[in-house]
Parts: sequence; structure tokens; C-alpha cells
Amino acid sequence: MFPAMAVLFLLCGAVLLTAPPARAANQLPQDWIRCQKTDPQLDRCLEGAVQDAIKKLAGGIPSLGIASIDPLQLSALEIGQGQGPISVNQKFSNIKVLGLSKAVLEKSRADLGHYTLSFDGAVTNDFEADYEMDGRILLLPVTGRGRCKLSFTNMKATLEPKGKEIQKNGKRYFDVTEFVLSIKSLDKMQVHFENLFNGDKALGDTMNTLMNENWRDLWGELRPAFEQTFGAVFHQITKRIFEKVPFDDVFLD
Repeated sequence: MFPAMAVLFLLCGAVLLTAPPARAANQLPQDWIRCQKTDPQLDRCLEGAVQDAIKKLAGGIPSLGIASIDPLQLSALEIGQGQGPISVNQKFSNIKVLGLSKAVLEKSRADLGHYTLSFDGAVTNDFEADYEMDGRILLLPVTGRGRCKLSFTNMKATLEPKGKEIQKNGKRYFDVTEFVLSIKSLDKMQVHFENLFNGDKALGDTMNTLMNENWRDLWGELRPAFEQTFGAVFHQITKRIFEKVPFDDVFLD
């Protein structure tokens, strides 16, 4: 972790903004799994329902104005220069994230009385983007602009949407006011940045090797921005679903 790192994330054109506006649709697709509020195995039911929903979100939900999450497309992500061994200004644009629909949900917890949900899961995915980079890695200067690919193996995270009850047209809704994404662990990250050092292949290959050998330091620089950015994206998705679908149509009596 690098406490002095400045993080800025931009989500223009992200998952919901790329989809057409939702109309008056107010129910989940018929083939989505629903759970009973009083089910003594509610957490287990919710785990299965959300796992099923993740796969179906690969194609988006046109009736709710939600675009596909696989690939997930974002406009930009910017990470300011830190104070540690990885001290680099990084700008990513035209971002495409592949593999989210293959995420595996490992545990779920529901406190419906307090409008709080929690999910533990794991995913292996790829992050592809245009990039601009300038700074130092392990005291060595680095600069470049081009296309890049970051591959993440077995990223484990906890996702926690929280909110409150609101009333609309005589029905109660789950107003998702907060979404916390905490990335707990990562088995491996591999990166490849094209056109480092203005296309000098020897220097570029050496720097890519150096970053892959020291990927934990690089990931420490990236992680806070990833948590904020993707937490905001998933907040948009859950908020869009629950603001359109009444709470009692998601969790049945």
C-alpha cells in the first residue's frame, strides 16, 4: 500500500451509461432466481441466486438499462504518483475488462432488516486498455504510451451493498446508498505494456519483465483505485436493479 498515492477514477460511458435508458420496467427477468425472506437457508439461496445473476449479466438486462458486464467497458482510470518503490503516473482509457461473468461466489450473507448484503467471491480476469505511463519503478525511469494488458489470477474480494428503505407508489424499495468493494488477495498479476520507451523493444521487454517479477509492488499501487472504480460500477448496477424493482419482488414473502 502507498498511503500518499492520489487516486482519481472516471466512469463516463461505464456499464450503465452505455445502455439505453430504462423504461417503466419494474420486475426482474422471469428466469431470475428469487429467495424467500423467511427461508432459514436464505444465505444459501441468495448465493445461488447471485451466482446465476452474474452469468446472466454477461448479456446485460435491457429492460433495466444495464449493459453487458462481460466485457465490461469503462472510459478512464487515472492513478497518481505514489511514494513507494513503484512511483508512476498511470492513465488508462478505452478500458475493457473480460471474465467478470465467470466470477465464483463463495459465500453470501443477508441482513434484510438493515438492508445490508455481503458477498465473498473470486475471479480471474483480464484488463485491457490504452495507457500513458511516466515515473519510476524500483528507481528506474519508465515512460510509455500504447496498449496494455493486465491479467489477474484468482482475485478474491468482498462486496457489500448497503442502504435503506424508501417508499415509491405504495411499495418499498431498497435504496442502495453505499457499496464497499474490498480486494482481499490476489494469487498473481501479469502485465504487458506495448511501446514502452518509444518502442525500444529491448528496454520495453526488460521493463515488462521487471514489473512481472515485482508484481506485488505494482499491484499495491493499483489496488486502491481498482477498489474504488469497480466498487462504483457495481454500486451503479445494484442501485439500478433495486431502484426499478420493488424489494418485495426481489425477496418474496
